[in-house]
Amino acid sequence: MVTHRESNTREEELVEATLKCIATHGLGKTTVRKIAETAGVTNGLIRFYFTSKDKIIQAAYIRLLNVIFRTAFNDMEGSDLKGCERLGSFIRANLSSSIISPDMVSLWASFLPLAQNDPVMAEIRRKFNKDTVQAFETLISDAYKECDLSPTKEQISQKAFALNSLIDGIWINGGMPDSELCQKQLVEIGFSSAAALLELPKEKLFPL
Repeated sequence: MVTHRESNTREEELVEATLKCIATHGLGKTTVRKIAETAGVTNGLIRFYFTSKDKIIQAAYIRLLNVIFRTAFNDMEGSDLKGCERLGSFIRANLSSSIISPDMVSLWASFLPLAQNDPVMAEIRRKFNKDTVQAFETLISDAYKECDLSPTKEQISQKAFALNSLIDGIWINGGMPDSELCQKQLVEIGFSSAAALLELPKEKLFPL
């Protein structure tokens, strides 16, 4: 009898194997057979946990976005930082070396065609993007309160969208194989640009 814990562990292993397979062969050439070979299991075992190739690809996409987006959230858990410093911590986490790399950006880009054209994949992308923008809204609002500023809710939403887009751009370009900037420089660019966008003193976000 397969226990719930064993089932979750096996599913996670198969999802990780799927990501490795996509990174090696590309999404278009990733098949259930290749995933099985990568995981060292039979095709039948994959079918036992995932009813179709689409299901395991969706699970792999969720896993990848969790690694990219949830890393920043996890870094803030248990933190005593507040206001501007908490926002700065979130920006730094989004530009951490653990998620800015050519391999990570390449793997993320592999899913783009499906994320744009497949309704289920598009909804997965929208959910993660919405969660990140909402996190920025809360952090920006708290930072402004700390600075005795009172922008409207609409202004905060626009700033959050713009800041998320800014961080995404730095992440994508910084993770390119030919990028000449180190992680420290990317963080510096992120803080300088965020401070200018939010019209907040840089030292508030990034205390020396």
